[in-house]
Amino acid sequence: MQAAVDRCAESALGALSERNQQYFLDAIDKLDDRAADLKNGLEQSLKELDRDIRATKQQARSIADLEGKIELHQKINGLEKRRNQQRRDLYAAQDQIDEDKERLIDDVQSRLKQQTERESIYRLRWHIQTQ
Repeated sequence: MQAAVDRCAESALGALSERNQQYFLDAIDKLDDRAADLKNGLEQSLKELDRDIRATKQQARSIADLEGKIELHQKINGLEKRRNQQRRDLYAAQDQIDEDKERLIDDVQSRLKQQTERESIYRLRWHIQTQ
């Protein structure tokens, strides 16, 4: 009888472990996908800004008018500031995702430390009489 109880408890703990593992894998996948999407979007935006900066610099070199050069250099400065801000945003978003992963790992680790207890709820006794 005790062996059957032990098998049942082991089965329940195994199922719980599998469920925790799947929860962890799903959550990590979601965070990785979110990080990749964010990174790809911001990197694409940064590439576009870099192209705009290069084109504007080339335009500034080719223009003969000093006033026009000044305006283009101000535009370049504005584009560079936007690019730098987007880089900071990218790093901040990656840091946030890393923090989310750490919290997830801590959460799963605390679930692994759970303790189980057995408690008898009732006890059956029987006696077989032979005639």
